[in-house]
Order: sequence, then structure tokens, then C-alpha cells
Amino acid sequence: SLVLHYLAHGAVLLAGPFLLLTAMGYSPGKAGLMMAAFSAPRILLAPFAGRAYDRFGPRYLLILGNLMIAIGLYLISQTQVDSSENIIWIGMLSGGIGASLFEPVVTSAIMGSVPKSRLGTASASVGVGRQTAFAVGLTLSGAVYAFQKMEYALKTDWLENVIEISALSDTLLAGAFIAVLAILTSSLLNNK
Repeated sequence: SLVLHYLAHGAVLLAGPFLLLTAMGYSPGKAGLMMAAFSAPRILLAPFAGRAYDRFGPRYLLILGNLMIAIGLYLISQTQVDSSENIIWIGMLSGGIGASLFEPVVTSAIMGSVPKSRLGTASASVGVGRQTAFAVGLTLSGAVYAFQKMEYALKTDWLENVIEISALSDTLLAGAFIAVLAILTSSLLNNK
């Protein structure tokens, strides 16, 4: 579940800046603020996620966190040339809220499932899993984007920015699909 969660992040980390700066033509400042909406909720919501974990266990928070990321990626993927920026804000915030619910909970669940003598190994495994998934997720997203952009350029007579948005949309949809897989794996977890 942890690896799939972070794989899904690759879509927004790669496609987000291209969508905002290149396809939508937003200023770097505005694009930065919109991208921050994906990360900023962690600062406020992570402590609440820890308390909710203590009260409800991990499974439902992991499912809800990945569901929020899937919804956020899907919403951002629906951006068109003439779309309101609100859909991007809502999608970024949804993904950020999902990450806020998932990340502290999965770390606590992993750390709580090993004996004290293995806490160092478990902590390292969380970090390695996260970083590996980020790297693979970015690479996978880059491959989806490049392939789709080439396909649209060869098979359509669309304008360049429509091709760009379409390829980025497909990249975000691939991330949403991976987040759905993370929902499924999270639903299999023991809720202790």
C-alpha cells in the first residue's frame, strides 16, 4: 500500500508543474501556490491523523487517504484549456488531504507491527520504499506522458496546448488508477 501510494504521487509531481506552467500558462508563483496545496495540508492534518489512528485503527484512514488522492488526481486530470482553476485547487487539496491521512498512519502502522529490536530496519524500509516509489512513479509518469504526447501529435490535428493537456491528463489518470490499487491493498490490511 505504501509503495502504490507513493507511485501515485509521481503523476502529480511530474504532470502538475507542466500542466500549470506550460499548458495553462500560469505564472511560476501561482503554479507554486497551487502545487503547495498538495503538500501544505500535511502540516495541519498529520497530527489529527495520528489521533484518528489511535482511535479507529489504520485501515479506514489508509483507504480514505488513498481515495482522496485518487479523487484529487482524477479532478486535476479533467482540466481543459478553458477550465476554471478551481478544479485544480480542489484536486490538489484533495490529494494533499489524502496524503495527510495516509502517510503518518502507514508509518505508525508499520513501526507498530515490528518488535523493538527491528524498529531501525522498519524505519529504513519505510524510507527506502517511499523514495523508490517516488523514483519509479516519476519515471512511469514520464513514460506515460511522453508516449501519449507522441501518440496525440501523430494521430490528431489538435493544437499543441490541447495535446499537452491531453497527455498530462492521461498521466494523472494513470496516477489515479495506481491510487485505486492502493485503496484495494489498504482494504486488505488488518485494522489493529
